[in-house]
Amino acid sequence: MSDITNFFNKSPQRIAILDETVRKRIPHGSATRWNFKSRTINTIYEYREQLIECMGKIESTSKQAVAINQAGAIHRMLEDSNFVFWLTVFYNIMPHVDVLYNQLQKTLTDAALIRKQVYVFQLSLEKERKRMDTVTKEISASYEISRKRKRENIHINRTVAAREICDVISNQVKERFCFISHYSAVSLLEAPKFQEYEKKFPVQILDQTTDVYSILQ
Repeated sequence: MSDITNFFNKSPQRIAILDETVRKRIPHGSATRWNFKSRTINTIYEYREQLIECMGKIESTSKQAVAINQAGAIHRMLEDSNFVFWLTVFYNIMPHVDVLYNQLQKTLTDAALIRKQVYVFQLSLEKERKRMDTVTKEISASYEISRKRKRENIHINRTVAAREICDVISNQVKERFCFISHYSAVSLLEAPKFQEYEKKFPVQILDQTTDVYSILQ
């Protein structure tokens, strides 16, 4: 992805062709905890055909050999079945990652809600995992592969690899939130809530905290 965003960075001529052909800028995705750039992925996926056309124009009109070579390389990448497959995989996965990330920014001290959000995320990711065979078939059908055995091997390898990616993401989320109950203790120490606690003390949160920190029992 960075090859595409860097190609247009600080080049008014290339950006002008991009604006004319795609009518949308390629964003520089901001890094998240999972180090993905979802906006860039979405834009490239949704405007891939227009980007191919854009690269073709740059190849035919540019007078700079470096620009022509770079545009040609990106052109070939955008038409490569392996690139399109992985672009599609992450295009399907990233919305679920973004939802979880955005929700967690709002509820870092609510252990119960975090647990629920992580559970919903894992269910969504599992659905995408089960769909990988269908995604592989759809991409393979769009590209002619000469030998049947080669096509079958590519199909199997891609499906397995994509499912492994889903497993890696799911396991990382589990590891990051394996101490999720510890967040309960944080809310007990939030000064703005002390007045509220005088009226109704969160006994459930206290119980969760003592379960985690047995020394308090």
